[in-house]
Amino acid sequence: FNVLPLGITFLLFIFIDQSHYRIKLKILLAIAISCTAFYSLYTYTYQKPSTGTSTLTHDRSWILMRRTRAFFSDPNLSIENGIHTKRFKVLTWYLKKHGLPAGFHPPTLYSHVDAIPAQVREFYQNKYGYLLNAEEKELNQIIRENPSIKNDLGGQLLISYYIGTQESDELGTKVFFEAVRAEPINYLKSTWIGFLKSFLIFNKTNNFPLNQRIGWMDLKRPKAFDLEKHLGKKFKFGFSLVRTRHDRGIRYERPIFWLPGVNFFSVLSYVFNYWLPFAWLSCFLVTTSCLFTRIINKKWSRRTFIPVVMTGIVLLFVFWSNMVYRFRAPKELILILPFLSIFSSLFLRNTYYLIKHKKANNKQMMTV
Repeated sequence: FNVLPLGITFLLFIFIDQSHYRIKLKILLAIAISCTAFYSLYTYTYQKPSTGTSTLTHDRSWILMRRTRAFFSDPNLSIENGIHTKRFKVLTWYLKKHGLPAGFHPPTLYSHVDAIPAQVREFYQNKYGYLLNAEEKELNQIIRENPSIKNDLGGQLLISYYIGTQESDELGTKVFFEAVRAEPINYLKSTWIGFLKSFLIFNKTNNFPLNQRIGWMDLKRPKAFDLEKHLGKKFKFGFSLVRTRHDRGIRYERPIFWLPGVNFFSVLSYVFNYWLPFAWLSCFLVTTSCLFTRIINKKWSRRTFIPVVMTGIVLLFVFWSNMVYRFRAPKELILILPFLSIFSSLFLRNTYYLIKHKKANNKQMMTV
C-alpha cells in the first residue's frame, strides 16, 4: 500500500498529454483493462491457489506494529492509548505464556492462510478469541488482576500464529492508529527523520545469501566439507554450497547452489550506493532549474512542469513510505530508480550542452 502515490504518475502523464480527450479516455480505459486483467490473472491463477486466499497481504500488523514501537515513547505502549491497545496487550500477555515453537520461521506463517494447522488455532481461538472484542470493563478487570500487563507487550506474531493472520492484521492496524492519535508529534518527528535519512541510504545487505554472510571467504568451501563425500556427486566448476544459519533474516531449509556470478554481481551492487547521492543531487538541481525558469518566464511549459511534478511524486512516495514503515534500499528505492535515472540523464545532458554553448561563445568572442 505504500506504492499508491506512484499511481498518480499515470494520471499525471495523461493529464498533461495534449491529445484529444477521447484519446485520453481510451488510454484510461486501456490502463484499467490491463491492470484488472493482470490483477485477476495473478490472483486467481497463482495467489489464491498457492496461498489459499485472494488477499495480497496479511502482514500489515507485522509492519505497522514495528512502526509503532519505533516512534512511540514507550516501546511497550500505554494502555491509555485506547481499547484496541488494551486488547492487544492482554491477548499477547496470555499467548506469550505459550510462546512460539522452537525453530519457528516467521515468513513461513505467511506462505498460506492455513500454514498453522486448524486444530492448533481452534484451541486458542476458543480460549482467547473473545479478547478481540472484549469490552473495556472486562479488560480493565484483567489488567487490575495482572498489573504486569501494563509494562509488557508481546509480538504480533503470537496473534498471527495462534489466532489468525487476518485477526492480527485488523487488531494491529487499530493499535497503530491509536498510537498515532496518542503521540502525533513523535510520529511526525520520526517520519521526518526517516524521510531525511532516505536520501543518504546505503544498502549493505543483499536479498540472497552470500558466502561471506555465513563466514566463508570468496568461493572457498569449509575445510570439513567435500563435494564428492557429502553430496555423492560432482558439480561443475564454480558452484558453491550455501546453507544459511537459523539466526539469519532469510533462511532456506535446503542447501542452495549459486554460480560465482551471483557473488560477483552482489559485490558490484555496492558500487551502486555511491551513485545515489549524485542521482538525488541531479534531481534537486534539475527541479530547481525548472522552478527558476518558471519564475523568469512567468509561465509553465511542459519542459518545466513535468520534472517538478515528477520530483513531487517521488518525494511524496519517500515520505509516505516512512509514514507507513520506512524507506528501504532493496524495496522502495528500487521502485524510484527509473525516476532518479531520468533526472541523472537530464542533469548530464544539460551540463553537456551548457559547457558546449559556453565554449562556442568563448570561441566567437575570440574570433571577434
